[in-house]
Amino acid sequence: MNRILFFAFVTFFSISNAQNACESQRYISEVFSSYDLSSGVYYGSAAPYGLASNTDLYLDVYTPAGDTINKRPVIVHKFGGAYAIGWKSQPNIPDFAEMYTNRGFVFIAIDYRLGFNILDGTSAERAVYRGIQDLRSALRFIADNATTYGIDTSNIFLTGTSAGSISSIGQTFMTEADRPASTYGTFLEPSDLGCVSCSGNNNFNNGEVKIHGIINNWGAILDTSLINIQDDPEDNVPVISFHGTNDNAVEYVEGPPFSVPIFPSLQGSFLIHERLENQGIKNKLYPLVGIGHEPQLLNPDIADTIVKHASIFLYEIMKGDTDPIFGDSTPCINDTITYTTPLEISSNYCWEVLGGNIISQNQNEITIHWNTQGTFALKVTEITSLEISKTRSLNITIGAPILANINYSSTNGLFNFNANTVNNAQYFWRFGNGDFGSGQNINYQYLDTGKYIVNLEIDNQYCKAYDTAIIDSDICPVANFTFTLSDSVVNLNNTAQFYNNITWNFGDGNSSNIDVNSHQYAQEGTFIVQQIVNNNYCIDTFEQIISISFCSSADFDVITNGLDIELSNFSHNSNAHFWNFGDGTTSGLFEPNHNYNTSGNYSIELIVYDTNLCSDTMLKTIFVEEKISTINSNYNKALEIYPNPINEFLFIKNNNNVEEIVLKNILGETLRKINIDEETINLKSYSKGLYFISFKLNNQVYTKKIIKQ
Repeated sequence: MNRILFFAFVTFFSISNAQNACESQRYISEVFSSYDLSSGVYYGSAAPYGLASNTDLYLDVYTPAGDTINKRPVIVHKFGGAYAIGWKSQPNIPDFAEMYTNRGFVFIAIDYRLGFNILDGTSAERAVYRGIQDLRSALRFIADNATTYGIDTSNIFLTGTSAGSISSIGQTFMTEADRPASTYGTFLEPSDLGCVSCSGNNNFNNGEVKIHGIINNWGAILDTSLINIQDDPEDNVPVISFHGTNDNAVEYVEGPPFSVPIFPSLQGSFLIHERLENQGIKNKLYPLVGIGHEPQLLNPDIADTIVKHASIFLYEIMKGDTDPIFGDSTPCINDTITYTTPLEISSNYCWEVLGGNIISQNQNEITIHWNTQGTFALKVTEITSLEISKTRSLNITIGAPILANINYSSTNGLFNFNANTVNNAQYFWRFGNGDFGSGQNINYQYLDTGKYIVNLEIDNQYCKAYDTAIIDSDICPVANFTFTLSDSVVNLNNTAQFYNNITWNFGDGNSSNIDVNSHQYAQEGTFIVQQIVNNNYCIDTFEQIISISFCSSADFDVITNGLDIELSNFSHNSNAHFWNFGDGTTSGLFEPNHNYNTSGNYSIELIVYDTNLCSDTMLKTIFVEEKISTINSNYNKALEIYPNPINEFLFIKNNNNVEEIVLKNILGETLRKINIDEETINLKSYSKGLYFISFKLNNQVYTKKIIKQ
């Protein structure tokens, strides 16, 4: 290229780049005008063919002059010459270096060991293997010194011509297990060449450096089956191949080099391309129709073609997949939407917006107010740390505003809602009670009365519209109740629904306008209980027939006279009476009298029945005691007890030969025996009520009542 024109182009690019930080032609076009060269950099030493002592190995590093990026992709070049002749700066290599560095690549050309016995095919195999060892040695050195030369180790590419490409392909797809048997030693060359990664130096811990792409210039491989990503996923390395279809040194399809049968047959770029296609590995094949071996030596235009297409191929590898733009692609006019694309910290982002105004922008995120109806492309260009421009776009269709309108009718809480028509729209309803539905027209049954806020949303993909209606559920009331009877009382369980007002008619002339739970009848009979409920919309009535039959009610009183009792029967609605006196005797009289044989506590039970055998029971406990005879009329003087009633302390004075003094409760149960000489009894812990002091005098038992307050 004319240097003056090139300088003008670079100047124009620099001005454009200053105006837009996200525009870059680096790697696609020549953006630098010269390179810096570090020549003769030592990278290792190894034993060459035919010599006992090691020979030193060197490489040349070409970098774009004035480049400010501290991590750049590198192309490692290995010269051709059938492993017999050549060197790292032979004609055409500096030209390749200039074209690639002008595009922004670092270019490294390496020397490697040459020589083999041209009469021995296994010696040729060993020469190729030594070339692969040296290439791996150089790559390990480059990886360890990437910072020194500003190299991005995530973008290391291999190239070369003829033998150089054969080594590049072999070292990439060959593993230690693929070593030819000849490399372990032959009859004429007995030395073991060692493992593929343990020659030249110990850089990178003798590990294998990851390769990210190959520019294959009339190269070949011993067997394309070595490319197998199922067995070795690391074989997924993109390859672009340039090969003359009339190449008689390295066959385009398959054959031994130079058609010499002593050499092993190699599979050329055509079969490599087929294998890569079958394996699903990114690749391109540019057949140079009718052209032979190393055509660039005589035709510089071929070198231009190679660099042009190879640079684009490598650019696509480095560019990788383009991330999408996330955000609403169908906004409504006057919507404000935020859009994002995945963020790379070391990248810069430039957005291009049509149809709206940028509200805010921060690297990978932008907020836009859309103000123009139509379809527009939202674009963002990311320039990576490698100065690779990655443009992505999202088509935005901005819709016109729409309206929403609720209409409805109803009967007994069943509502028919309908909305205005909007083309290609979806309708979403919320009925104000937690339920929702969809559709332009929809029926909904409310299960309760009251006011509800109904919301409608219409969405036609571009715009949304909303409407709200406050409705009254006009569901009719439902009258209902259950009941139970208890003598003259009807107990009501109101199960009516959806009413505001209630009226009860009990069928006996009485009524109520409040919600009651019972009613008492004054007379027996059959009655119709009616419930009437209403709300603002409807009225409902429910009736049930009940039969009232009064039950007996037991009641009596007892008068004691010594061991005799008199009973007064106050029971009502009773036709039959059954008395149990608690001493084993009973009576069926209305008001019987009864005489007990001994003093004590007795439970009297009265059971009464009406004509329907409805019964009632009353139980009373009494205490009876035998009257004191005249001969023992002085028993009060025999045992004096005071005070009576008492609060805490009871005082006892034994004036005679009183025996067996006992404190009993109202049931006649002995609470404690009192010593006949004891004068003070502490009753503080006893509850209030009636108690008895029983004592024995002259073989007669006497009882005195005391009251505890």
